[in-house]
Amino acid sequence: MKITKNHLYVGLIAAAAAAWCVDTFLLHGGAPQAAQGAPAPALPVAAPTARPVPASPAAAHPRTLSLAARFDRVSAAADLTDAFAPPAGWIATAPVASIDDALPTATPAAPVRIDADAFRKAHKLTAVFLMGRAGGTAVIDGTMVEVGQRFDGLVLAGVTAGAATLQGQGNVIVLQIDTAAEAAALSRTLSTREKQVK
Repeated sequence: MKITKNHLYVGLIAAAAAAWCVDTFLLHGGAPQAAQGAPAPALPVAAPTARPVPASPAAAHPRTLSLAARFDRVSAAADLTDAFAPPAGWIATAPVASIDDALPTATPAAPVRIDADAFRKAHKLTAVFLMGRAGGTAVIDGTMVEVGQRFDGLVLAGVTAGAATLQGQGNVIVLQIDTAAEAAALSRTLSTREKQVK
């Protein structure tokens, strides 16, 4: 006999049903029953106008309590105030100094000035994207840099159509797309492709 997916599904459902039956009726003894030999308790009879008084959750059988009532019982017994609080052993008892006290006091270094012309010659802006998660993206030397990210010691502060502004340590440098160079490169690419087609 060939076993198919349907056979597996039916077997899995049958195993789950058998496990549920064993758990419900054999392991937990089913619904609470009266003690052997004791008479069954009489059901209370209430007058039609009287409202029934609900039994207190503490007196009810644990399997009939709602999940919230069981959680309340556990938290009251364990005196839990915050389930996500770390254990007491994890919390330092000695006072911790602030990070400013731990750092050595030194005079701040003077900002390093970067030669803007040398930076522009060393790096080439090839594209800008005005949309994005951070407010824009620039492609500098083939690397995608989002606004707020560092590139060669400077932070990309913003992008506009055809330009990217980098700032840092008192420097503000604007890289622009060299449209003439891009047009020449595109022209060379197109002429090369025309020659390949012929």
